[in-house]
Amino acid sequence: MAERIKVKKQKTTVQKYRVWRNWNIGLTAAKFAAPAVPFGIVLGLNWNDWVGNSPSEGWSIGIGFGMLIIATLSAVIGIWKKDELVKSKVSGLLYVTIIFLVIGFGFKLLASIMNEMGNMFLYVACGLAGSFGIDQVDKTFIVPEAARFKALIEKNGLSKSSAKRMDDEEQAAKEGEKAKQERIDSL
Repeated sequence: MAERIKVKKQKTTVQKYRVWRNWNIGLTAAKFAAPAVPFGIVLGLNWNDWVGNSPSEGWSIGIGFGMLIIATLSAVIGIWKKDELVKSKVSGLLYVTIIFLVIGFGFKLLASIMNEMGNMFLYVACGLAGSFGIDQVDKTFIVPEAARFKALIEKNGLSKSSAKRMDDEEQAAKEGEKAKQERIDSL
């Protein structure tokens, strides 16, 4: 009896592009979620101190919790509105992380309440460092591969839009040749 050889089915160019595009989308979402990880950890550790639930007082929220919310929201807005300082090789999140580290250490040196705020900024800076790593991987590896496969799809007419564009170009070329021939014949 003849041996059967298993042949691995190779992915199409469109499937490869979708994989890279999905990685890009996932890493973009993770970039925004990374500052929330330290937020969740610190909130869990300080829940009893920050969120009081006594029957006589009702709900109360500590100043540390408020500062943590402000620091985390500042980080997410910083990611969202980041400037492209070094567009080609380095993620702009590196600069946002450095700013948070400087502010965090500065607050730690000022006073007791600023020490608490400094802790919050340092926690968020750790999350931003994670965002920086995620964004750098996305920018360095994922986006160029997705762009390469998208260019292949466009060049070879593998999507509906690129196939229609190629058909339109072919039709225009035929019409141009026909018009050229009619001009030559009319002379």
